[in-house]
Amino acid sequence: ATHLGLDIEYAGFLSRCDSFGALEAGLAQTSLGARIRQDLPRRWSASGQFESSFVSDSNRRLASGASLEWQPFAGIEFVSGLAVDYLTYTKREPLYYTPEHDVSASLFGRGGLPVSSWLSFEAEASLGPGYASELALSGFGLSYAVSGGPLIAWRGLRVALFGSRMQSQRASTYTSHSFGA
Repeated sequence: ATHLGLDIEYAGFLSRCDSFGALEAGLAQTSLGARIRQDLPRRWSASGQFESSFVSDSNRRLASGASLEWQPFAGIEFVSGLAVDYLTYTKREPLYYTPEHDVSASLFGRGGLPVSSWLSFEAEASLGPGYASELALSGFGLSYAVSGGPLIAWRGLRVALFGSRMQSQRASTYTSHSFGA
């Protein structure tokens, strides 16, 4: 009951940095990632991941994380757990957030609510403390994230709409909104 994954991706950098300055500069990235998930007894599982992104402005993004998850109810699509994440960049860049260290822990829950055989609503929420340092600024504070949207799965076709809001309070408040399909 071990699941392994390897990823390679070439894309614009906006999905990793939420910065219109990076979009205007036309930054791109090549990312290599690995992840592992181990199913444990009594509906528990553990996972870990590592990703290295090479940004077209000669910067490098390193991210890692681990989580412990529990599905408290058999047959109900709901998972809760604890996650720890770390992010750093090799160079400081004024166009986008490039922390020397960004460490966070969070409690989370995610699940799906089936509405019909082809329509469900997916949602996720997390809350936890974190620490970040960038240039001369550093801070400790809470972060939260909420996301969700409908998912249509019909005859092998899957279409999802989603929206999210993330906010962290470190040396200053950082808020991000995302929408997509």
